[in-house]
Amino acid sequence: MTRTLILLAFLALPSAMGSLADAPLKWVTVDYLCGYLEFFTPIEGGGNDSKPLKNVLLELYPWEQGIFCCKNSHPFFKTTTGKDGRYEFKNIDAGRYWLVAHWRRKTFQLPVVFNSENASSQNCEVQGLDIDSSGDFQSWIKSQQ
Repeated sequence: MTRTLILLAFLALPSAMGSLADAPLKWVTVDYLCGYLEFFTPIEGGGNDSKPLKNVLLELYPWEQGIFCCKNSHPFFKTTTGKDGRYEFKNIDAGRYWLVAHWRRKTFQLPVVFNSENASSQNCEVQGLDIDSSGDFQSWIKSQQ
C-alpha cells in the first residue's frame, strides 16, 4: 500500500509541476526601480521586524513570452544593495522584466511591469522589496499620511 502511494505521488509530480509552470504570472507594476531591500519577519501578536539586506546582487532580465525567468538569458542590468539595503536601477525603458535577487545562495524572482513615465529617484525613500521569513519576494510602498 505504501509503495503504491509513493508511486502515485511520484507519477503525479510532473503534471503538478507542469500546471505550476503554466499558471499565470502575478505581475507587480512599479513606477520606480529603486528603494530598499529588506528581510521581513512577522512578529507574533502583530507588527513586524525588518532589517536591510546589504551587498545583495539584484538583476533585471528581459521578459520573453513563453519563457520562464532567465533561461538562456543574460541580465540587462545589475546593481548591488548598499549597506542600508538601498538599490537603484537607472536609465531603464518601460516594459516587462524579471527582477531577480541573489541572497543566501538562493534566487528570488519577481515579474515586474515598469512604468517609466513617473520615474523619479525622489520616491525611492518610500518603496522597496522584501524577502520574508517564508521565502516570498515582493514589493512594498510605505503609506504617506
